[in-house]
Amino acid sequence: MSPQETILSRIKKLSALTEARGATPAEAAAAAAKVQSLLFEHNLTMASVDAHATAPPPEGFKKTMYTLKASNIGWQRTLLYVIARYNFCSAITHPQTTQMSLIGKPSNVEVVIYLYEHVYREIHSMGLAHRKLALSNKGMQYTSFCMGAVATIRQRLKDQQRTNETASAASTALVVQSQADLDKAVAVHFPRLVKSKATRPNRLDGFAAGQRAGHGISLNRGIGTSPSRRRLA
Repeated sequence: MSPQETILSRIKKLSALTEARGATPAEAAAAAAKVQSLLFEHNLTMASVDAHATAPPPEGFKKTMYTLKASNIGWQRTLLYVIARYNFCSAITHPQTTQMSLIGKPSNVEVVIYLYEHVYREIHSMGLAHRKLALSNKGMQYTSFCMGAVATIRQRLKDQQRTNETASAASTALVVQSQADLDKAVAVHFPRLVKSKATRPNRLDGFAAGQRAGHGISLNRGIGTSPSRRRLA
């Protein structure tokens, strides 16, 4: 990243902080003052910063909207985020909606959606079966089970990442470059993106049961996909 891009990126982050929900009035005011200071110091305007943010994304990257099921949306969001992360894509949550944006190359987004829908069906089906056996807190038991299964899926993909990264230097270089391109594409589509803290699951007995069940779910990415497309970030 060039010095100018570094400054522009810093200004964009500070500008986002002035509008962040969790920021206190004092934090927002301090961020706004720093933005003005940097703009003056580097002879920039917010128009030039916004123009930089709207530069075209790296070649081949697209934004695709995906709609989740209306109920029990929390674990679905986490699952889609996890699968996207390990398949050359990024999943962005749209608060208070059932929609998420997938950023990535069309072929990789297709893999993410295919794998997500397959794993979702498996976890949802097993979660319903677990809920029927629960003696109390059936809804919470279902959610806890599903979050446990997602936790295992995340760990399996993370372990696969480590295996692929140690396989060859070329593989590691591909992952690093792909991540850099993906970060640029996300910044183009969501220049004011604010990170939020993940919610901690309510770890009832269902969580451990879900963790165990997650080991038996296939992570086959579908016909026509190759290992080189697997995003292991």
